[in-house]
Amino acid sequence: MGASPNSLPTVAARLHQDHLNFARLLNVLGRQQRLLRAGDPINWDIERGVVAFYRNYFEKFHHRVEDDIYDLVQQYDPATANRVRAIHREHKDCSELLQIFEGAVSLISGSRPTTAQEDGRPKVFYETKVLDHYCSQLESFVSREREHMSNEETLLHRAVKHLSLDDWRGLNERLSEGDDDLFGKKQTARFDRLRDAILAADNPAHGEKDDHSTSNG
Repeated sequence: MGASPNSLPTVAARLHQDHLNFARLLNVLGRQQRLLRAGDPINWDIERGVVAFYRNYFEKFHHRVEDDIYDLVQQYDPATANRVRAIHREHKDCSELLQIFEGAVSLISGSRPTTAQEDGRPKVFYETKVLDHYCSQLESFVSREREHMSNEETLLHRAVKHLSLDDWRGLNERLSEGDDDLFGKKQTARFDRLRDAILAADNPAHGEKDDHSTSNG
């Protein structure tokens, strides 16, 4: 974004930070995929946690506030109309891709992999067709999300440029509607394992020691 995060209106700074946070989750999914491809066991609660967080926070709060902001941008800058409509469609597309990805998670996590031992470490090998399907859906979701968030950052920059102080005051009042219990101040235990996975993805060297202690359930 053109402005620094510290100079952004409160709600815009929150949305910008959400994008940074979700990029970390996409990195987690990428790491999970690499572990799977290497035959290392993973805990599927990580994927389920990403899906749950997206549904409970991004779909119920983040996207709705963004839609309101972008509609205001369009009022001030009619030239953004096509871009705003595209973002609205992307929100629906991303939710649909998430649902497809969730189905792929259910399929592979419910299948029976072949297990083995290599150098004293457990190895897990899924049927190639099932694994390829899962990886394909994961890559589609991750790629679309990264592109989508990049598009949104451009519109957030337009919002900072065009919206009035009264606009931002009204939008800031909605901040209490969003309960981010993964990254926020009131974190809940249900995402503890996902937080560990985020730290492992952020710091690969520190995550190596945990790779072989994960459950494959």
